[in-house]
Amino acid sequence: MSAAPAAITDEDLPAFFRASDAAAKEAQRRFLFWTALMLALSLVAAVFGTFAIGGGDFDWAGLVTLLGLACATFAAFWLVRTNPNRRWYDSRAAAESTKSLAWQYTVCGGDFGRGRDDSEVRADLVDRLKAIRRQLEGATPLPLPHGDEITQRMNDIRASDLEARRSVYAKDRIRDQHRFYSDNAQKNEKWRKRWWSGSIVMQAFGLIGALLKMLGKLDIELAGIAITAAVAITAWSRTRAHEELAEAYAVTAHEVNEIGATINDVIGEEQWATYVANAEQAFSREHTLWRARRRQLTAE
Repeated sequence: MSAAPAAITDEDLPAFFRASDAAAKEAQRRFLFWTALMLALSLVAAVFGTFAIGGGDFDWAGLVTLLGLACATFAAFWLVRTNPNRRWYDSRAAAESTKSLAWQYTVCGGDFGRGRDDSEVRADLVDRLKAIRRQLEGATPLPLPHGDEITQRMNDIRASDLEARRSVYAKDRIRDQHRFYSDNAQKNEKWRKRWWSGSIVMQAFGLIGALLKMLGKLDIELAGIAITAAVAITAWSRTRAHEELAEAYAVTAHEVNEIGATINDVIGEEQWATYVANAEQAFSREHTLWRARRRQLTAE
């Protein structure tokens, strides 16, 4: 039995994965920044639109309101024009599909199992990566890859025996995926509660403001400001999809845990190839659903 290979990291995966992963992160950052800016500027405009600053014929608060609405409109136009959301989920889908194929090749899983000629398997992997790249053409700018599509570490692990590949897959793929989904399920649930609590607090302030104005105790349109803030918070929470992600990640974390529980029961290369294919299908299913949810949110 050969010694267990060193752990595999993202740097050991295909160059196209790293490029797509970087493109997805950058597009996500831009989408969230411009969305947050649009909502914040709309709230600023709503606040300054409730009172006046200065005397005479010029109202400085009105100027702030005008500029806030103008900049918020520009931010909305930029989001529609550049559509970073689409580049985000398309690049993420490409990255995760590439990662799944790379892992199957690396540990001899799925269609990349033992029994086929090495040159044929390598050609098959390259062809599938080309197919993923072609899906991005015309829809989003293609990221520039730097490095090899089939790295030396991938080949080293592929050349090791079943027990060594099983150990690497259990530690660096299954446990890594379980940790990712578990941690993100908890984070999204925490943020879901925080944003909904904030929305409820703003609505309570609006209720108090409306009551005080009705009694003649308040001249500022506190109710309008509070409701605008509540709507902005709700819109931001929906943009981040915390509720949907918390539920989806929790379900996938349980499924990954179940997959890992039977990894040591696999006997022989044929069973191993099927096991890895089923595991990767479970991982891919969550990303497919995530992509569909992002498209639905964009369409709405």
